[in-house]
Amino acid sequence: MQTQIRINNTHENFQRISYRVRIKVAGELPEGFESNLKSYMEKFQTVSFKKVASTPIQEHPHEFPRLKNMEVTIFDVDAEYPIGFQQLEEVLTAQFGISPDHLRVKHPNDQTELTTDEDGEYEP
Repeated sequence: MQTQIRINNTHENFQRISYRVRIKVAGELPEGFESNLKSYMEKFQTVSFKKVASTPIQEHPHEFPRLKNMEVTIFDVDAEYPIGFQQLEEVLTAQFGISPDHLRVKHPNDQTELTTDEDGEYEP
């Protein structure tokens, strides 16, 4: 299980550990999906939940080789409870009725998240 641990020092003088995941959903999201996902992720004692971006519609969305002409919505989650990426993918597809081809869960700093633009700069 690949999980990055983030340790934050707080004013109470103890360390808080958080586990980070990036959730990507290809295609149009059902109404209320973001709030339902946020509520569901509370099981993992969410520290932060943020919709990072929605890509424009792409002919071949990155990481979704079987799909064509779809947008991808990206969420970043920090939680106090450890989250297994593959297990979370399976649970979310079942919970929200999403096809496994339309969902990816990974670490936000995964090498596949870094792309190079024409100037040679990396962008997440």
